[in-house]
Amino acid sequence: MNSKGNSIKLIIFATLALFVIGIIPSYYLGGASIAKAVLSGYIFSLFNIIFSYVSISWSFSKNSKIFFKTIYAGMALRFSGFILVLFIIYKFTKISLIAFIISFMIFYIFLQYYEIKLVNKQMQNQKTANNAL
Repeated sequence: MNSKGNSIKLIIFATLALFVIGIIPSYYLGGASIAKAVLSGYIFSLFNIIFSYVSISWSFSKNSKIFFKTIYAGMALRFSGFILVLFIIYKFTKISLIAFIISFMIFYIFLQYYEIKLVNKQMQNQKTANNAL
């Protein structure tokens, strides 16, 4: 399997423990609605980070104009997706919106740490490969 696939697996497995630790007390303290909000926040955060990591990794080999367009377009798309998900949860589900937002933010910050770590590692590997030439 390629490096990108391994990195995505690392992101998933590293955060799965945090999810399990968070979902159990959420269910016992807040019931099924809060547990669904925690699950939804985790899944959406995970999707956001994987999308971001894949797009940034793809853009590394492109020129700087495409790289920055990818970064900014990805940020706008992910933010729009977040607003859309908030609207859908608010209008069409009984999931606690506040619990979803809190869960999303906690997982997003945690996942962002791993994304930055993996992107830095990829940049160092690319820099090392360029220096070897």
